[in-house]
Amino acid sequence: MSWTEPIQHPGWFRIAFQPNGDAFPIPASPGAGAFPTADQTGMTDAATGAIIIADRIPDGMLMTQITLPNMECTNCTLQFIQVMTDAPPYTTDAASNDIYFNCADVTLANAAPMVDAGVNTGPDAPGGMNMNPGTTGGCSTGGGAGLLVGFALLGLVTKRRRA
Repeated sequence: MSWTEPIQHPGWFRIAFQPNGDAFPIPASPGAGAFPTADQTGMTDAATGAIIIADRIPDGMLMTQITLPNMECTNCTLQFIQVMTDAPPYTTDAASNDIYFNCADVTLANAAPMVDAGVNTGPDAPGGMNMNPGTTGGCSTGGGAGLLVGFALLGLVTKRRRA
């Protein structure tokens, strides 16, 4: 799995898998607004059933290899979280700016054919892997709707300043 971080922030990344597509746990604070410190790789969240595939991936790493669970599901979700540690205290409420999420709905089936991941090696890529800028990676989505919302918000701000 590969990703881009247009603006680098101190912190870390987590990749989790939800077999039934329900809610994911937010990395819990050990208390008093402190940032989470426990590496929960390989653990299952008892409340939600989410499987933490990789946790505490260092900031700046733009690729890691993951193994999805050996199961079949038609409503699975793969979640990618960035926990940023540059603005304490750590919060998880709706106004929090400490966590960014990206999710992808996936289907796992034993009958599916093997697929070549198409990974190329190259001298300029991190870890010796070619990060082709023409591709977006496993959990990316296009920015079309986000740009539309951004332009709409910019219009509201401009309209309010004129009023």
